[in-house]
Amino acid sequence: MNNIDVTHIVLEKNALQLWLQKGGEGEIMGKLNGIWFTQNLDMYVDDHLHLAVRDISLQTTILSLPEKRDCTLPTELTDEYEKLRQQLREQRRLFHHHQPCLFIPADWLAKIEDSLQQVDEQIQLSLQD
Repeated sequence: MNNIDVTHIVLEKNALQLWLQKGGEGEIMGKLNGIWFTQNLDMYVDDHLHLAVRDISLQTTILSLPEKRDCTLPTELTDEYEKLRQQLREQRRLFHHHQPCLFIPADWLAKIEDSLQQVDEQIQLSLQD
């Protein structure tokens, strides 16, 4: 799970507003790629008033809002993608429900979770194209 590519961070709007009102002081929590658990982010406002986040290797990345797109996918296609995402969520739910009964090493569990994440990312990329 440590080798994931983070494509986005999900923050609660109220938490971000409060953090900004405090001048970027204190903790800010977010979900990497919008999944797993919330975790403390090493985030700050840089000299150009951009939000920036540092990873564990102290490399900085500037955050930005998602791009607005002019083109929209046909309703039928977005409905099919939504059904696919629903099936993936259901499979994840079932996996997490049955996981305590399985005798699977922790590294395998991480690989399974990573593969489910990759499927979700592929669906997201398909929606963007």
